[in-house]
Amino acid sequence: MGKVKGVRANARGDQVVRGRPLFQTVDVPRRSPLFYHEGDDRSSVTERLAPAVRPVCAKKYAPDPAWKAKDAMSDRFDNPVVDTLYMDLNPDSPGWAFG
Repeated sequence: MGKVKGVRANARGDQVVRGRPLFQTVDVPRRSPLFYHEGDDRSSVTERLAPAVRPVCAKKYAPDPAWKAKDAMSDRFDNPVVDTLYMDLNPDSPGWAFG
């Protein structure tokens, strides 16, 4: 069935320790559960912008062992791009403005 192109938004640890860019292209199998399972992590920001913007779904990569345990790097798990995509935009929600 092939693969489609996706975008990986790298966490701070991937950028600093692994030298990865903020965004990188990745291959995603067309049969990935990301495309077929309801309840996948859909971005509320992109859903609010529909139909002008197609909804974005994301799955989290496991932390890279090269930086996972680097306690001196306190921001290694930070990913402001993903935090913004998953910000709760409903002011009536108890988690409003937090992903």
